[in-house]
Amino acid sequence: MHLLDIEIPKLWVLDIHAPANEKDVMLAPHVDGVRVTAINIYRNTHGERTCFYRYGAGGAIEEVDSFVAKDGDIWLMDVSKPHAVELKPGKNRRVLTISFISTPYEVVRDSLT
Repeated sequence: MHLLDIEIPKLWVLDIHAPANEKDVMLAPHVDGVRVTAINIYRNTHGERTCFYRYGAGGAIEEVDSFVAKDGDIWLMDVSKPHAVELKPGKNRRVLTISFISTPYEVVRDSLT
């Protein structure tokens, strides 16, 4: 079975502008409520770091992984897991994202390998 037989993904452009007057700008830790898996194609990157988290003892959130995408990079992401983005002041972050609303990360990953 092909991935497109499971779900036809949505294609979105995410364009986030970080205010120039803010020193530390972060898209706070969150899970995406409308999708579970994303294939992100990065454009207009400025060294922003994407961080992934897990909940530890007592509900504390702890960083478990991170990456810094470059223009043209493609990343498969499990956006049902807590993640955040450290933005760069005064810069636009643009991502073309192929969004799977209901197909879990593992299913998408396995179909691409």
